[in-house]
Amino acid sequence: MATIEHRENSYRVMIRKKGVEPIYRSFKTKEDAELFVAWKEDILDQMSAFNPAPKNLITLNVALELKVIQLKEKNAHPKSIGDISVLKIYFKKFLDLPLIEISYNDYLQIFNEILEMKVSHGGNVKKQVGTKTPSIGTIRSRFNLLQSVYSNIIESGIDVENHPTKILKYIKTLGET
Repeated sequence: MATIEHRENSYRVMIRKKGVEPIYRSFKTKEDAELFVAWKEDILDQMSAFNPAPKNLITLNVALELKVIQLKEKNAHPKSIGDISVLKIYFKKFLDLPLIEISYNDYLQIFNEILEMKVSHGGNVKKQVGTKTPSIGTIRSRFNLLQSVYSNIIESGIDVENHPTKILKYIKTLGET
C-alpha cells in the first residue's frame, strides 16, 4: 500500500507491503510520485512470480527422488529403494506436476486404472505363466509407499495434503479380494 504526502516543496512516497522492506522516496512533483508508486507497486505485485512457495516447486518426481535419497542415507535395503522407483511407472503421468496440483480424484483415477492393468506373473521372465490384474494388496502397497513419500515431504515442512492416505482409507472400505 502506498501513501503520498505533500511536504513543503516535495512529495514524499511511502510504500509498504508485507514481507518487503518499506520504500521511502521524495519527488518534486506529484505526477512523478504517482508514476513511481505505480511502477514500484507493479514490481512488488509481480515479485511473487519470481519467488514461488516451495510447495509449488515440489513435483511428484522430486518427492520420489528425495525419498530415495533419504532411504540411501539410512542405508535402507536396495529393494526398498527400488520399490520407490517403481512408483514412477505407476504414477508417470503426474511425475512433472507439483504435488499441490495432484488431487484425490487424480489418485482415485490411477487406482482404477491400476485395477484394470494387466501385469505379467510367474517368476522367470522366460517362463511367465500369463497376465492378471494386480491384487488389492499390491495396489495398497503402492499407495502405502506413496503415502510415505508424501509424509517425508510434509515432515520437511512443505504443506501439502496427503491424498494417498485418503486412497488407502478408500481401499480399506473395499476389503481384500
